[in-house]
Amino acid sequence: MRECRQGENEPLLKSSSARKALTKNIKTINSSTQLRRLDRIFRRRKLTLLGHLKMNNNNLAGHQAFAPMYRLDNAASAGSHQPRPTRRAPGNVPYVVDNLWEWSRPEEFPSRRHCVCASPSAALAQQLGGTSGGAVFTINNLVGARVAQIPQQDARFHLDATSLHKTLLKLLGLAWVGDDKNLDGMLAIAPLWMPCLPRENAKALFKNHRSLAEIEQRLRAAIKFWDDAKLVSSNDPYPFPDGEIFFEADSWDLI
Repeated sequence: MRECRQGENEPLLKSSSARKALTKNIKTINSSTQLRRLDRIFRRRKLTLLGHLKMNNNNLAGHQAFAPMYRLDNAASAGSHQPRPTRRAPGNVPYVVDNLWEWSRPEEFPSRRHCVCASPSAALAQQLGGTSGGAVFTINNLVGARVAQIPQQDARFHLDATSLHKTLLKLLGLAWVGDDKNLDGMLAIAPLWMPCLPRENAKALFKNHRSLAEIEQRLRAAIKFWDDAKLVSSNDPYPFPDGEIFFEADSWDLI
């Protein structure tokens, strides 16, 4: 007896006699062949279902899909991570530059005080990492992320990193800075040079001290970091082929 193809006898099922005949015929089909076919169908449907469940679970968890990003980290750092509650002092730019970047940061951009830095390629992450004996990880499963990128491979290569503190002193006036009579005024604004000056404290300095209030607009115009930085949306390509990526997120995985 030839094997029935799917759908071939569907019209026959409308009569009870046809259903009985079909049932009798099915019993004569080689059971092992039928079981193998059913097993293949089940496995295909199971894989499809599992794929949908995984996608839905990721969406429910708030995972955001970004283009690949890589980070050199301690070899034991694999797994899930959450942001540290403390501010991170910069290791590659002057404190005053970091403070001015945070003071002038647009609200929609991630703060470099709490950010994680990464690279768009594993080779670049390995080259720039600076972690002895570390391993390159893929950053995945970001939740609640704000991601940005600059054209430079590392923030220390940005022009602000080497010029901004000079610009600040120039705007204050070298004569004013070098005059001992202005010692009290210089002490008042000295927190600008401390590590991790909070954003609100920096704003207060510019509001409450005339020497800074008078140069605020010109200093803001001189800061180019945020003009060069670009926000990155999920599923979009990075705007720069080898620029530093930095992000804030509620959680992420190193894989």
